[in-house]
Amino acid sequence: MDAILAFLRDHWIKFLVCVVLGFLCLLTYNFTNGSWTRVDSYMDGCFIGGFALIAIGGLSWINNLGGFDIASFYIRRKNIGERKEDYYEYGERRKEERSRNKLTFLPYIIVGSLYLIASLILMIFR
Repeated sequence: MDAILAFLRDHWIKFLVCVVLGFLCLLTYNFTNGSWTRVDSYMDGCFIGGFALIAIGGLSWINNLGGFDIASFYIRRKNIGERKEDYYEYGERRKEERSRNKLTFLPYIIVGSLYLIASLILMIFR
């Protein structure tokens, strides 16, 4: 229980941003659809927001596994003295950073799942 509370305390900003992103997807869908009174619009908006957050979480998980290291190598490598770090040094540095932040993708998955559950509940009771 303490580990869960520590995780929530460390990542509360990311949870808040995920809730806001999902809500913005819902509002954008309802605004472009032009229907603020139908349950179907809210159901579809929650689904789109939830799916988008889960997709972002999946990409974040792939990044956490090192899937985008070759692409980010040229952007994020550091200078070491007179030279820039090579790919091996960059990979080792990123592996060390990832060992400290293993579950950074989890807020996206949790909040996205909540939006999908809300969409499912709206679908059942429409």
